[in-house]
Amino acid sequence: MKNAQVTLYHNLSVLLDSGVPILRALETAGRGVRGRWHRAFRGMVGYVSGGRSMSEAMAAYPRVFKPLDVRVVETGELSGNLPRALELLSEWYGLTQRMMGRIRSGLILPAVIIHIAAFLLPLIYQLQAGGFLGDFDSRAYLFSVVRILLIYFWGPILVIGGIIRLTPAQGILRKILDMVVLAIPGLGGGMRYIAMSRYCRAFHMFVKAGVDGVESARRACEVTGNAVVAGWFRGVAESVKAGNSFSEGLSQRLPLMFREQWVVGEETGRLDEVTRRLADSTQEMGERRLREFSIWFPRILYFAMVLVLAALVLSLFVGHYENLLRGI
Repeated sequence: MKNAQVTLYHNLSVLLDSGVPILRALETAGRGVRGRWHRAFRGMVGYVSGGRSMSEAMAAYPRVFKPLDVRVVETGELSGNLPRALELLSEWYGLTQRMMGRIRSGLILPAVIIHIAAFLLPLIYQLQAGGFLGDFDSRAYLFSVVRILLIYFWGPILVIGGIIRLTPAQGILRKILDMVVLAIPGLGGGMRYIAMSRYCRAFHMFVKAGVDGVESARRACEVTGNAVVAGWFRGVAESVKAGNSFSEGLSQRLPLMFREQWVVGEETGRLDEVTRRLADSTQEMGERRLREFSIWFPRILYFAMVLVLAALVLSLFVGHYENLLRGI
């Protein structure tokens, strides 16, 4: 239902931007989906008709809407830019799906190779050890196949997938995971710029809506999607609260070019316009890096698998050669 997620947010954005009332927009967008999404939208109609906001209605379905989605929608509501907030969610999930699609398609060949090797290498070893099929140990062969697949393919996938799915949305474990993500070459840079873009976009929307600077800076931290990057901006609200400038609260970990543009925007009284441009430029850089990562990651993994398989083959024949020497 990931495609439904992209389509729903986009359709809602278009409907609301066209002036369709929110209740009718929810009913219209929810007609084209089934399952949990249909039930969630039908329930949201009831919540909104009862006087709740859209973000409050979404929060009632935590298995359907992620906390980040709820925060972004809440940002759009408070700033009066709900259609734009929904379109940002649609663009983000669309980018994520395209990136994962490239990675999955690029991993097909390495996956095929490791599965062929898992079945072929133990077979070669068994035939060399026994000499004939009559001495073939099927139990040992199957055990070797399963071991290779678990160690070099399914095991890492299950571990990484489990960590991502089971890590809570907030807290120290989430911050540790976000730190690990930022440390991954290619992926980390892309996610960093995307998080920076989200902050700038939210800050711009709040300021344009007339929300005071402290509240704008504080709430913008909630929609970055990365706890580490949010920490780089957390000092902005504290700086303004203490009577200093916005830029004095920016972390030195942020790129120098980014900080200089922010300072210029503040000095010229055009911070709302500068943060909008920063949001656009950092989003573009983030998307470009994520596209590059989705292309190069499968190739690097393929090369690594080739090296691992070469090492397995080499160790197999070295062991067989040593056995021959002992028999002489």
